[in-house]
Amino acid sequence: MNWMEFIIGLLNALAWPAVLLVVIYTFKQQLLLIAPFTKKLKFKDFEVEFGKDIDQLLEKAQTAFPDLRSDPKTRLIQSARHLPNSCILEAWDQLHLAAQTLTQNHFPEANISDSTPYKDTANFLTEQEVLDQRKSKLFNELRLLRNKIAHAEGYEVGGQEAVQYIELCFRLIRFLEDMNTTLSDSTLSIESRTKTSA
Repeated sequence: MNWMEFIIGLLNALAWPAVLLVVIYTFKQQLLLIAPFTKKLKFKDFEVEFGKDIDQLLEKAQTAFPDLRSDPKTRLIQSARHLPNSCILEAWDQLHLAAQTLTQNHFPEANISDSTPYKDTANFLTEQEVLDQRKSKLFNELRLLRNKIAHAEGYEVGGQEAVQYIELCFRLIRFLEDMNTTLSDSTLSIESRTKTSA
């Protein structure tokens, strides 16, 4: 091997790492933005898998702290800073589920349209005096904000606003769940009095 072959071999070995370093340096801001979403990095024989380790840690944390698995409010609040719109949509889904459960359990005759289920559920619960005017207004304002996020192109909210939205949703959820229990208890009480008098 003469000196010319040595230099060509050296350049050949260093060319790709040099190009890689230039690309990393040139696009470092963009790479930093996508780095949190990277699950796997592979270069020739070198491979790192991030998601697997995080999944294992999450699984261990959930067995050590079972309340992490069962508390959607805490999970949503923790995620709100990074994914505010998604967290708002999920908080709304939880609220609508609570309202829907209450309606189906105690008002099976409710006529809820498939095209406007959120609005119809709120109106029906207000007509049945389950929601007073203030709670009905809050429900509808939360619904309207949810609709903007779901349908308006480019509509974004900040993390703090998402946390406030989640808090309000879960206050209403707690109220609806309490009403569901109260109505169930009063139904049981009426049924037991009816059986006793018969």
